[in-house]
Amino acid sequence: LDPSSQTEDLGDDSMLASEYGIKNLKRVVPNIAEWTFVEGKEYEEQEDLYNQVFGQFRRYMGHVVANIGGVIEINTTQDQDKATYTHIDRNKQIRALTFLDKHLFETPTWLINQDLARRFEADGIVERISGLHERTLVQIFNFDRMNRMSENESLNGQQAFTVFDLYDDTREMIMSKNSRSVYNRNLQRLYVDRLAKIIGSAKKEAHISDIKAGARGTLFTIYNSLKGNKKMDSMGRMHVLDLKQRIGKVLEMED
Repeated sequence: LDPSSQTEDLGDDSMLASEYGIKNLKRVVPNIAEWTFVEGKEYEEQEDLYNQVFGQFRRYMGHVVANIGGVIEINTTQDQDKATYTHIDRNKQIRALTFLDKHLFETPTWLINQDLARRFEADGIVERISGLHERTLVQIFNFDRMNRMSENESLNGQQAFTVFDLYDDTREMIMSKNSRSVYNRNLQRLYVDRLAKIIGSAKKEAHISDIKAGARGTLFTIYNSLKGNKKMDSMGRMHVLDLKQRIGKVLEMED
């Protein structure tokens, strides 16, 4: 709810603090093997430190997400005549989403250390990145979060970062990515599936607010924009067909 009171979050700007944190993690990853080397030992310590890097990166993403639809809580008394709850301003929420696009939706390739990972797992790199994507999308499109965004719009109008803004911006960020990357294809599937789950939700707030309408409209826009072309490789064309089938199935059920 309040991005200014999160565990392990330093300062009053989650994006700036997380930017510094990521710079430090980028220094750690290339040195894990050297720093944990003990002759004759297996790779438990390397695996543990690598997992800790992913865990810390995941926390940074969570700190940033909290700014989207976030509300600052300040303890007040009646004689102060001040609001206890204040919505995060529009520009800061846009900064948070832009940060997520830069550091997460754009594949964090610095996290992908195949030489290191192959020492303790036969596969899992793709799953690790997709797990980060999925967790963050679930956090972003949380019903409580989007309800606060609708409340913000009702109070502050065009000064608010709205649910429709969230749908539009994430669609442009995610669906514009090059489908030649397996990470991007998985991200786009996760995004489409997340919107489908919103549409299929039985939650009351999904039916009486802009949440469900926004998800449906976004899928409709994506569906109409999906086009295969001769320049695409076979995987790209199959990806387009897959997305159209997923979206079409959801929209057909809505008719």
